[in-house]
Amino acid sequence: MIRSIVDSLVQVAKMKDVGRYLVSTSQSGPSPTNRPTGAPLSELKECGLTDLVPHFGERARGRVLYGTTCTPPNRMQSMMTILEDGHGDAVMVALYNVSWLQSEHWRECFPKGMKIGIKEPFLKRFADGTVGIRVDNPSDVVYVTPICMRLGCGVAKTEIFDLKLCSRCRLTKYCSPKCQVNILRSSLQRNHYST
Repeated sequence: MIRSIVDSLVQVAKMKDVGRYLVSTSQSGPSPTNRPTGAPLSELKECGLTDLVPHFGERARGRVLYGTTCTPPNRMQSMMTILEDGHGDAVMVALYNVSWLQSEHWRECFPKGMKIGIKEPFLKRFADGTVGIRVDNPSDVVYVTPICMRLGCGVAKTEIFDLKLCSRCRLTKYCSPKCQVNILRSSLQRNHYST
């Protein structure tokens, strides 16, 4: 059964100066989470949701949170889902600035059961009063579950949908013939046959 840490986070927020920990949408300048994390994944220490409580309202520097999405995604100004960590704790995650959010296949990009990591997670109270993790830079998401490699696609492998593998390089994964052609034409993958 999924346990929620929202109650403990609310208590922590009440004990601390809550005004300091709220991020206003009307603040001037860039959000502290707009910049990608500077540390490589190999230097980040794995953590659970309860380890983020002392970092409420700020980025958990030097940490990476791994978990599994336990709901289908919801689209508003961001893509939202619930992430469950390895201890059974769950929290809402809002992912902003992703290129595939307006595409027709956005639901397949973060399906229920997808395994991801979030580098230096930013746990905060949202404008509606709920507590969750905000991810402003898509490069802070670590995809454990394989995804389509076409830039801007991001369709994930699921139990009912498997990605195809390039028969030549055996590295490039794609979801459809359209994505395969786009990958081959892209400057990033143009020379992938020479491997």
